[in-house]
Amino acid sequence: MVFPVVYNKKIDKENFTIYVTALFLENGIIFLATDKTFRLGNLAIAIPSFKALPSSTSVPLSIFGGQEDIIAKIITEKISSLSGKAVVSFISLSSYENEKVIACIEAFKQILKEINKQ
Repeated sequence: MVFPVVYNKKIDKENFTIYVTALFLENGIIFLATDKTFRLGNLAIAIPSFKALPSSTSVPLSIFGGQEDIIAKIITEKISSLSGKAVVSFISLSSYENEKVIACIEAFKQILKEINKQ
């Protein structure tokens, strides 16, 4: 048995900080993002694209968040597209400005760069 590989990334901006944790499993990724403390938030699940579909598809679930499903969907689809893996994400942000969404995705891109260096 092998434990999942865990990556943590912090993105500091002028008005906020984004914290991301990504657990890489054999067949997918669990992605957590917050600007305060880690907790269960808006949940989304995405699968990467394949020949029949031009882009990743996802399903947002309003279990713990509810108000900002579309943001979780956007972030999760992008992570699935970038990684080529199935993704389950919990996005817990105090507000959902574009800059925070971009910072979440940037944090994941930095994790991928870190992985590619190894």
